[in-house]
Amino acid sequence: RVDCITMAAPPALSVGVCHALHHGIEPLPDHLKNPVVQVIDVKRISPSPNQAGQGERFRLVISDGVHFIQAMVTTQINGMVKSNQVQNRAIIRINDFICNTVHDKRIAIILNMEVVAPPTAATIGHPSTVEGTKAHELPTAQVHSAGAPAKQAPRQAPPAKPQTAPKPQPMQYDASNTQMTEIRNLNPYLPKWTFRARVTNKSDLRSWNNAKGSGKLFSVDLLDESGEIRATMFNDAADHFFPEFQVGEVYIISKGTLKFANKKYSSVNNEFELSLDLNSTVQRVADSSVGAAMPKMHFKFVPIADIQDKQKDDIVDAIGVIVEVKPFSSITTKAGNQLAKREVDIVDDSHRGIQLTLWGERAEHFSGERNQVLAVKAAKVSEYGGQKNLSALQSSVIELNPDNERAISLRAWIDSTDQAALRSMIPTGSAGAGAARSYPEHTIAEASAMNAYGKPEYMSVRATIMSIKTDKTVFYKSCPGNNCMRRVTGEDGSYTCDRCNKTYDRCNMRYVVSLSVADDTGNQWVSAFNDAAETIFHVDANDMAYRKESDPARFDATVEAARYNTFNFRASIALEDWEGQSRLRMKLLSAQPLDYIAESRKLISKIHALQGAQ
Repeated sequence: RVDCITMAAPPALSVGVCHALHHGIEPLPDHLKNPVVQVIDVKRISPSPNQAGQGERFRLVISDGVHFIQAMVTTQINGMVKSNQVQNRAIIRINDFICNTVHDKRIAIILNMEVVAPPTAATIGHPSTVEGTKAHELPTAQVHSAGAPAKQAPRQAPPAKPQTAPKPQPMQYDASNTQMTEIRNLNPYLPKWTFRARVTNKSDLRSWNNAKGSGKLFSVDLLDESGEIRATMFNDAADHFFPEFQVGEVYIISKGTLKFANKKYSSVNNEFELSLDLNSTVQRVADSSVGAAMPKMHFKFVPIADIQDKQKDDIVDAIGVIVEVKPFSSITTKAGNQLAKREVDIVDDSHRGIQLTLWGERAEHFSGERNQVLAVKAAKVSEYGGQKNLSALQSSVIELNPDNERAISLRAWIDSTDQAALRSMIPTGSAGAGAARSYPEHTIAEASAMNAYGKPEYMSVRATIMSIKTDKTVFYKSCPGNNCMRRVTGEDGSYTCDRCNKTYDRCNMRYVVSLSVADDTGNQWVSAFNDAAETIFHVDANDMAYRKESDPARFDATVEAARYNTFNFRASIALEDWEGQSRLRMKLLSAQPLDYIAESRKLISKIHALQGAQ
């Protein structure tokens, strides 16, 4: 006999409670008293050095299925979190709480709670931040795990409340008798000023030696509620203040020199910068309540989809979910030094991905993992083959699983997104499915008519392979060194790379294939490079070279099988001078097999657009 066990559905969440708490609606409606919510994030907050003895605390993000807010757990019930009774996606009933306003945000402080259902398989509903909502727009329907409204169940009396500690009062502190100047108001024309700020980034102590002399310097990035500014110290001041400034600590600073910032060396969002000397005053703030009220980091996130519209060398803040962390490698700089490099692929809910490159020690010691949220402040936009990427500068700040609303929203998004779908958002190699959507679609006739002198144009072209030249070189011998694809000279176990200035006992084969492609508007001879050719032939260049040398019949069959296949190509096109005449040259950067379902949807959309225009 087979017994069927029916799993009980999780209790309905109290939709509207996050909205009510955020807007300070009092008294709460009866159906929102003792609310049932889902925990969608748990974070342990360790005390800072100036909070020694206060013990650890826990911050929760609670959701009512529609919105989420932050909540703190009093130390008296910390044990419920430590023992994993309260964990991510668990359903809890809050029996007693108060709300405080901390740094213009409403925070629920939970005094007493109970777990009413174990963690669900996924986040209930599709909760979003309550910021920006209007007080009178109170949601009313309840949400089950499927996200659909449910009928209101008869209300049961809550269990008797156990004795709880006295309700904590909002923190009070005496800031100082000194009038504080906001960072946004600092300027070279201000005779006296004193400001309070948190250190968000600290550079290494660096030395320089040039025609003007030698010396040392370091800088810190400082943040308050109004903005940010960079402070730089030189020589004796650098030695004096370097051990004093610590990232994360709050300081009161006065007596320095303000000047216009040199944007060549600073990515901080301020037109001025600060120079501190031995006459400057720097005092660490020991009052924990003051430190708690200061922002920890200020981001101006740009959606990944919008980064494609940014200019090369622009500085942006970005946040996304890690899809892949690639092994670190090393490159040889122009000065002949070895530099560590690591690439990290991230995506966000704009359904686009981008590659972030880390350098040096940051690349070697990066500890991020797949599905973690990564935020980067002040990354530089780079471009390769028409595809925009991000590069971390020495002054960039990287946070894993940051404590902000955007990160919480991304965690909720990734819970409901298939992993394969996440990977499809990332361009592969120099291009991929995600990259192909970045460029306008053109026919071959339209591409041939482009006036692409000087700078190449990038596009997507859907075309069919008609013929492939095999009488000339199909591949070339390349350097096997890390990230080096230069041609090598030599043979028979001795291959020299001029770029790396090394000799190897082997080489790698890479494709460079000439083939003819056509659509219903015309045909064009193109050059297909390694990434595109591997997709076309379904064989890497080393294997293909072996077939041509040792098994010509199999080589010919592989080439023939590639003919008459249709792909979405990502291509570059440029007009070049050849023996006194202009010649159109098209290069295939990637090839993507047709997704017939997606192509059909595109055609349907175009048909609907035409019908709407009539």
